[in-house]
Amino acid sequence: HFFQPLRFFGSANVKAPSTIQEAVTQLENLTAADPKNFADMATLARAYMATQKYDKARDTYKRALALQPEESSLYVEYAESMLRTSPDRRFPPEAVELLEKTLAKDPTNQRALFFLGLHQRQSGDPAAAVQTWEKLLSLLDSATSTELRKQVAEARRAAGMPEAPAEAALDVTVQLDPTLARGIPPNAVLFVFARTADGSAGPPVAAKRLVASGYGEFDPIAS
Repeated sequence: HFFQPLRFFGSANVKAPSTIQEAVTQLENLTAADPKNFADMATLARAYMATQKYDKARDTYKRALALQPEESSLYVEYAESMLRTSPDRRFPPEAVELLEKTLAKDPTNQRALFFLGLHQRQSGDPAAAVQTWEKLLSLLDSATSTELRKQVAEARRAAGMPEAPAEAALDVTVQLDPTLARGIPPNAVLFVFARTADGSAGPPVAAKRLVASGYGEFDPIAS
């Protein structure tokens, strides 16, 4: 994905790269010829990260941000490059500041939340890590949060905090009227909503999107 955004690929005089290493070489030539081109400098930094040349990535992110200091889309990436090149594999103060600036602007930035929690955990503040990572958990679905939940549980134990309550689960059984079911197209969508027992207004407490075919009988739906 590093190849397509590069401005020079449309030129008849330059062959489009077929590998990321070719792209890196062309970007190195471009940034050497025009060291004030922010777009090429940022793309080169990302290409270095993708090829695990973390020292070069760190230095190139620094150069890119010197051109556009307020380009917050690079903050987390630059912070990660500093982590990966740190002798003790910890975030230096400058990297932590970038993570905090990112979250001040975008409190739901998932990578910034993860890395800030990691910094807090490494710095001996597991309670702060729990608070940060639980914000991140609220943004993830269960399929992608398994490993993070393990880290949160370890941080809770280290902080002397009680275990997190189990996730709420709701078992639902769906039945469509047979006459209605026969007329449903194969790829029709069925939405199942759950609301509070008192019927109060507001968003549902749970919702699930399903393919409607197959629900002509009583069928259990996973929580």
